[in-house]
Amino acid sequence: MNAPRPKLDIDATRERLVALGCSHAAEQLDPMLSEAVRTEVPPHAFLDTLLQAELSGREARRVKTSLRLSNLPVGQTLENFDFAFHPRSSARASTPWPPCAWVRNADTVLVQGPPGVGKTHLLVGLGIRAVEQGFSVQYFRVDELMTALVAGFLMVAFAWRVRNEREGARADRAAHHLFAFSIIYLFVLFAVLLVEGGLGGW
Repeated sequence: MNAPRPKLDIDATRERLVALGCSHAAEQLDPMLSEAVRTEVPPHAFLDTLLQAELSGREARRVKTSLRLSNLPVGQTLENFDFAFHPRSSARASTPWPPCAWVRNADTVLVQGPPGVGKTHLLVGLGIRAVEQGFSVQYFRVDELMTALVAGFLMVAFAWRVRNEREGARADRAAHHLFAFSIIYLFVLFAVLLVEGGLGGW
């Protein structure tokens, strides 16, 4: 007759995991330990599985937070994009794109087409994929982007004018040049996705 297995008090272990910042592992400890005991998982394999649960939880939290801060529309992913709706998109879909190569190369991607074919959906899906790959993404409409750039320009121009009060006109010209360069650098230093509307809108 086999002796009954001793009950494990895992409260202290869970508290240590929380103290180390491993909250996801702490949440999964009880069910994972019960399953490991039931299936006689080796200790090192159980530890590896527990660490993987922590890493997966942290990654899911990072993606969720990054998507919330990016202002990307919800639900428009590459997985639910209808590539068959447009023949060219369908053909391109049969050849997987290099994972976020356009981001690494700081490329500017322009998508054109008539309204209703899924241009925004496609680019939002690419933005979500970039977040999943660890990149930072920010979604703007053109008017929102220009508002943000102008607000930044006004702050810089005011500071520049205060520091160069005696050279007002010269300082104003320098501030305007800085604004122009900021737009240029936006396209030189960062990967940019643009959607051109069917009626000339962006």
